[in-house]
Amino acid sequence: MNENGSVSCAIIKKAYFTYTILNISSEIFIASETEPVEFHFSAYNKGKNWIYWGIIRDDDIRQVLIDKKEANIVDTAYSFRISYIMGTEKVESTLPEYELIY
Repeated sequence: MNENGSVSCAIIKKAYFTYTILNISSEIFIASETEPVEFHFSAYNKGKNWIYWGIIRDDDIRQVLIDKKEANIVDTAYSFRISYIMGTEKVESTLPEYELIY
């Protein structure tokens, strides 16, 4: 989380003694009074890999399905959770469909 009240997703690769940043996606503004979730799609590694990630603002959401696959959900110390799914297969569209399970 940065000083602007936004979060970004950094894709990092672990080396023996350091980490290399592969990609930093665009920011998501945390505060929203109307949207329970917000997602961003980002490709990296010359388009061979991708991540679809976002924040969950609604505590009642139990699960997120992205193109019918279960996304990971991570609790944070803030008033939101992070959801993401990563892949290497070809994506049919630049914006995968998501479904919220309450």
